[in-house]
Amino acid sequence: MPKLDCGTFEMHFEGTTGPGEPVVLVHGSFGDLRQWLPVAMAMVDKYRLVFYDRRGHGQSSAPLKSIALSDHVTDLETLISLVGRGPVHLVGNSYGGIVALQFAMNRPDLVRSVSLHEAPLIALVTDDPLQAAGVADFREKLESARALLATKDLPGAARRFVEGLAVGDGGWERLTPEFRQALSENVALGVGELLDPTSQSVDLELLPDLRKPLMLTAGSASLRLYTAIADRIASEGRSVSRFTFDGAGHLPQVTHATAFSDIQQRFFQWATESGG
Repeated sequence: MPKLDCGTFEMHFEGTTGPGEPVVLVHGSFGDLRQWLPVAMAMVDKYRLVFYDRRGHGQSSAPLKSIALSDHVTDLETLISLVGRGPVHLVGNSYGGIVALQFAMNRPDLVRSVSLHEAPLIALVTDDPLQAAGVADFREKLESARALLATKDLPGAARRFVEGLAVGDGGWERLTPEFRQALSENVALGVGELLDPTSQSVDLELLPDLRKPLMLTAGSASLRLYTAIADRIASEGRSVSRFTFDGAGHLPQVTHATAFSDIQQRFFQWATESGG
């Protein structure tokens, strides 16, 4: 069980020794590195993968203080500097996409490409009247999950997130027991992250200076709100690619792992050939 001493906490990470370029995978709020296992299996022979439990998630410990977006960005820099050996292809899902994007804008020298799936940067669209209903629905469902947390119903809260904001009605039962367990174990921190107003936006003024290939993906079965957020990011970026996973929702690395892995690898190859 590899662990990295980050000073105030220990970070649990896993890696593979493939022959290709380094790829770092950043998980979302309700999960941990286990959500990347299907993708790792698909890429293990082609890339050198690093995936980790963000602080407080999975088997990474948490310091005795509140955890901010800036902490996760700093942790990612530590991981890439000491283990990832950048520049890396950086892939982030959900809140992990927020972490990945902010990190890439801060340290473009350590990044070869950036791929984000449905980063929930809600503050980017709160001024758009066309998204008002979607924003209100997103927040209501998170508050509903928080109410279940108050009753200590962790699986119920995780299920509310999965079926309300991730993969739709019936989605909980379609997940493996192992992944449902991971979601339940991390649900309390996940709700807090997504409701934290300081983590709902990034400084998009830095995005035009990133000058690295950026791919924004979505699921055809996901909330329209996620597409609106991606549109806002794309409007500020350079060299932005878009892709939609047919039939997928918020967790394609779990529900559509083969398609997700194939698209990522095509993007990595293109990014490398284009000098990313």
